[in-house]
Amino acid sequence: MVEALGIASSIAGLLNLTITVMDISFRYISNVHGASKGISAYLQELADLKTLLIKLNELAQSPDTVDIFRDHSPTLLSIVSIDRCQAEIERLRLKLEMQTKGKLLLSTFNRLFWPFAEEETRRLVETIHRYRSYFQTALSADGL
Repeated sequence: MVEALGIASSIAGLLNLTITVMDISFRYISNVHGASKGISAYLQELADLKTLLIKLNELAQSPDTVDIFRDHSPTLLSIVSIDRCQAEIERLRLKLEMQTKGKLLLSTFNRLFWPFAEEETRRLVETIHRYRSYFQTALSADGL
């Protein structure tokens, strides 16, 4: 039961962080000149992760799920995996926010350009996709 509550809390925290990063990213994209396909893929992966986290959050908050987890701990979905994803998304949030801090002129200039190189954007897409796939697999394997 304690693990189920921890997982529910971790999922809710990750969902909130993902929504924050999506908001920051969308604000960036609206000002970026020459947005690439990689940026579109990045935004799509974030949106897909958010959708999956909303579903996980609903399941984790459901009294039926709590009853199931009381008797059987989830096999793949763990606080550790959620925390690792949260750490990745938090690093992303910090980098995005760094671009808007500082001197007014510099931060205005920074907001005109996507803060990640194309290769780094591709890596972000792959990382977010990997976590999203992991959570989807965990949902299936745990019979949720």
